[in-house]
Amino acid sequence: MREEILHFIWQHKAFYPLGLQTIEGQTIEIIHSGQPNYHDGPDFLMAKIKIDNTTWVGHVEIHLKTSDWFKHKHQQDRNYENVILHVVLQHDIVVEMPFPTLQLMGKIPPILLHRYQKLMNNQNPVLCSHYLPEIPNIIKQKWLERLMVERLQRKTGEIFQLLESSKQDWEMTFFRFLGRYLGGRQNKSAFELLFTTLHPKILLQHADNLHQLEALLLGQAGFLEEYTQDIYLTQLKEEYLFLKHKYQLIAIPKFMWKFKGIRPQAFPSLRLAQLAILIHKHFPILQKLLHHPSPAQIFNVNLTNIYWKEHYYPGKKSVQKNKSTGKDFGNMIVVNVVAPFLIAYGKIVGNEQFIEKSLHLLHNSPMEQNAIVRLFSLLQLPAENAAHSQSTIQLYENYCLKKKCVECAFGHRILKEEKTNFVCEENEIAWLAS
Repeated sequence: MREEILHFIWQHKAFYPLGLQTIEGQTIEIIHSGQPNYHDGPDFLMAKIKIDNTTWVGHVEIHLKTSDWFKHKHQQDRNYENVILHVVLQHDIVVEMPFPTLQLMGKIPPILLHRYQKLMNNQNPVLCSHYLPEIPNIIKQKWLERLMVERLQRKTGEIFQLLESSKQDWEMTFFRFLGRYLGGRQNKSAFELLFTTLHPKILLQHADNLHQLEALLLGQAGFLEEYTQDIYLTQLKEEYLFLKHKYQLIAIPKFMWKFKGIRPQAFPSLRLAQLAILIHKHFPILQKLLHHPSPAQIFNVNLTNIYWKEHYYPGKKSVQKNKSTGKDFGNMIVVNVVAPFLIAYGKIVGNEQFIEKSLHLLHNSPMEQNAIVRLFSLLQLPAENAAHSQSTIQLYENYCLKKKCVECAFGHRILKEEKTNFVCEENEIAWLAS
């Protein structure tokens, strides 16, 4: 059993309250369980507890066993000096403590522990898969809304950090954040490093010359370092060497770019060629995105250069094919980059219209198509738009994968509602009662 379930039980008073006694034989009444502490120190702060005839206000520490207090060396930590109660599942040692100990063994409803173990032991990627179809829709709706906000808060936090490290340069911040999604998980770091070494101001000065933009982006990415008989690449390399000397640029190592397991349409070399056209047509991109009614259209780029119609990777010819980014790519950038950026920008400049635009985009953009969204759809939690698909991704990545059921609204419903009868466990309840 994980200690987090005891935190849940204590916080929600999900134990039998009558006849509570400390190990020392004192009567105890939980007036207020305290505030959860997510930092160093006791697990719950400023609890209000009546022990015998005295009401105490102080902190509560929770462990699976009494001996864990000494195992974690809390007796040597001054942060624990104001503890008024030690709550444990099992009192496993006889030792004198400066505060009373409450043992919860035998005070927790068996159905709660049974459901928790069932969740933790589930081998399915969604631990509550058996229960999820029976969760009321109103709970699903409210939790998905909260998850969307939670995901936006995380992303805007990342943007604020980038803004600070970019010395309040919004254009550089935007390109660094955009880079995290241009390259997917494999090339996230390489793209961000590229835009750290190649300032948008340099791109701005050459925005009217597509050839120079390609030279800057591919050269700075390290794709023009090798000697080649390719005439087009030779021309780009010559242009890049001139610009490299002019701006004192240092290219990033080519080995940073990953191609294995990536569809050719998403190769980083091809994305850089598409980015060159995007900059050529729409620079400064950020300012246009802030005011464009349909930002996804900006990212619908079609490579007209015959070279890129015949190449996915510089120097390696392929069957000629149209290599436009497509609607799905544009929607992906809007959902993951533009929407959180609008919120971050709106908060900094104090303009609520940008925040409202962000939420409008999320609720009016099509849902993302990925394995996570499809999985929850099978569990009767379908996504209707991008806001919903972002919520399900947040749910899966931050709760399901980490088994944080006690922090999830669905887990709360399953664990806390002792009297709720779930169809999926009718036979199990009969077994528990026998």
